[in-house]
Amino acid sequence: MLSDRVKQISIEESNNVQNEKIYSVEYHPEYKPTGVMKHLAKVWDTFGKEPQERKLLLKLDAFLLLYGILAYIVKTLDTSNISNAYVSGMKEDLNIIGNEYNYMTTAFTIGYMAGAIPAQIVMNRVRPSIFIPCCTIFWTAFAMAMAGAKSPTLIYVSRAFIGLAEAGLFPSISWMIGSWYMPSELAKRMITFELANQMAAMFSGYIQAGLYSSMNGVGGLSGWRWLFIIDGVISIPVGIFGVFALPDFPANTRAVYLNQKDRDMALLRVARAGRKPPKKLGWRGFVNIFMSWKMYSFMLAFSTPALNNATGYFNLWLKSLKKYSVEEINIIPTGGNAVSIVYGLFFSWLSDATGLRWQLILVSVLPPLVGCIMLSIWNIEFGAKMAAFFLLYAGSTSQPMTLVWGTEVLQESTEVRGMSVAFADTITNAFIAWLPIVIFPTVKAPHYSVGYQVTAGLIGLQIIGVFNFLAWSKWEQRKRGMVFNEFGLAVLPDDLHVIVGSDEESYYGEIESESVNEKKASTVVRTTEA
Repeated sequence: MLSDRVKQISIEESNNVQNEKIYSVEYHPEYKPTGVMKHLAKVWDTFGKEPQERKLLLKLDAFLLLYGILAYIVKTLDTSNISNAYVSGMKEDLNIIGNEYNYMTTAFTIGYMAGAIPAQIVMNRVRPSIFIPCCTIFWTAFAMAMAGAKSPTLIYVSRAFIGLAEAGLFPSISWMIGSWYMPSELAKRMITFELANQMAAMFSGYIQAGLYSSMNGVGGLSGWRWLFIIDGVISIPVGIFGVFALPDFPANTRAVYLNQKDRDMALLRVARAGRKPPKKLGWRGFVNIFMSWKMYSFMLAFSTPALNNATGYFNLWLKSLKKYSVEEINIIPTGGNAVSIVYGLFFSWLSDATGLRWQLILVSVLPPLVGCIMLSIWNIEFGAKMAAFFLLYAGSTSQPMTLVWGTEVLQESTEVRGMSVAFADTITNAFIAWLPIVIFPTVKAPHYSVGYQVTAGLIGLQIIGVFNFLAWSKWEQRKRGMVFNEFGLAVLPDDLHVIVGSDEESYYGEIESESVNEKKASTVVRTTEA
């Protein structure tokens, strides 16, 4: 059996080169939490880890995950505040007519499309800990500039540059989360990160409601103008924090809060999972990614959840009823964001506990499908219609769940993972640039019968996409003779790492050609035949 205390770790690359370095770290693979830690582990898995691993996860949660949440919140605030501003006086102040509101959304989308893939190329050469904070400060400047708008033109320009700068955030943070966390930890972190989108939508509603009632007219500025200013003030410290918080990747981290033992533990963890370190991507590698099935099959499964998101029109229906105040119109939809958060956290815990990925994705899309069908009918009771809008918010869970699943299926290449998410994001926004204008035209508000019918159809397409990605991944595994490691992840036989204790036993069998130093209790991570 495995030794209780590990003092040496030797990591061998999957290309069969000789060991490069001996890493010193404590590791207790059979550790089981007791006392308070045992109970805390039921809520957050970090507390159930052995001491050295727990220290690493606490630091990653406190810096990488926290920064991801904060950055996504300010990103969403700087993106979604346009909706709150529109229903809080901007429409009247700027004399916005026809589809000009949709054009503002489209301007952002065009900028985002232009920036997503180039951002991944840049981050293949420039550390995310440098690139992402710079982008944060850049988009913040344009978000604050919208406070001075005298016509829709400045809004269009600012929104385009905000989209350009924000394009790299989501792929890069999900890229790093997928590089540091293990399968049993991944869904909780990824969904917590992406649920920051819902948190921000809630905060935006509360902030706008508070600004409208307390600062409308202060300094000669309308409440919606103060919203842009306050959002910018919040964003700047987050950008600065990112320089210190982002650890880049386990193989090249220089985070000041990670000591050598933390870094060694991280390398051991990713070796066990079978993940490869990032590498420079040349032109041929770039072309090979685009020639592979992986990017396109993942795109179909990942992009459709964003396209079938119809929650943004809830406040327009509330406003059309002419029975709610501006504050209530901003606050009521935050209940849907709360539904999304609870629903997402439940599925993330369930997914990590059971190891089920694609199965739970299919279950998670059922509530928004029911909501779309109800709103397609439209002429239903007021309470049923309100419930239908809230059901739509449950749909936000399926996209991060798909991202977790894709991270594991595509774990063989860090570059494929990052580029696939960026490509899927680009295609998603290519459709978002025109699809809402067609199926949710502002002039038809609030009754979008066609829009909700199309959205229901897109959920059906998402289900097809899940089965398509599953079929392609199974085909790849059979074709390449892949095997499953201790975490249930498919890897090549040469990439199957084992941990050998001082008695030369391992999870997968004995090492036949290499011997372990008998004088020391050691853990050796090597490649071995399945």
